[in-house]
Amino acid sequence: MKNKVTRKIISCILVLGLFFEATPVWALTKDETIYAKANSNGSLNKVIVSEHVSNNGSKTIKDKTRLNNITNVNGNETFNKDGNSIVWEANGNDIYYQGETNDKLPISLDVKYYLNNEEYDVKDMIGKKGIVKIVINYTNNEKHTVLVNGKNEVLY
Repeated sequence: MKNKVTRKIISCILVLGLFFEATPVWALTKDETIYAKANSNGSLNKVIVSEHVSNNGSKTIKDKTRLNNITNVNGNETFNKDGNSIVWEANGNDIYYQGETNDKLPISLDVKYYLNNEEYDVKDMIGKKGIVKIVINYTNNEKHTVLVNGKNEVLY
C-alpha cells in the first residue's frame, strides 16, 4: 500500500514539473519566402530566406534551419543554434527571421540581352540607343522519379 502511494506522489510531482518547466515546442506553422538576388547574366549573387514561425503562446520554439547569418527582423527575441536546430526564446511571440543559404535553388535562369537584334553584354549596352530585347530562360532543376500507376515516371 505504501509503495502505491509513493508512486502516485512521484507521478504527481513529475507531471506538475512538466507544467512549470520551459519545454521547447516544435514550430507548428512556418511560412517561408525565398529571395534570389541575381547578377545581370542570371547567376546567383545571394539567396535570402525569410521565415515566419507562428507561436501558440509558448515561451520557447524549437525549429530546424540550414540558414546562416540569421537575424531576427521583427523583435528582440534571441536564439541558440546548434547545427540545424535552433531554439528561440519567443516569450509567446511569433518569430520573423531571415538568413542566407548556399543551397541550390530548384530553378536557375539564364539572361541574354539584345540591342537591335544583336546579342550584347549588358555592360556594353550602356549609353547606346536602339530596340532592347531581354530573353530570360528558366530551367527547372528539380527532377524526381515517382511511381505512377505501377510505372516509374520522371516529374519536375
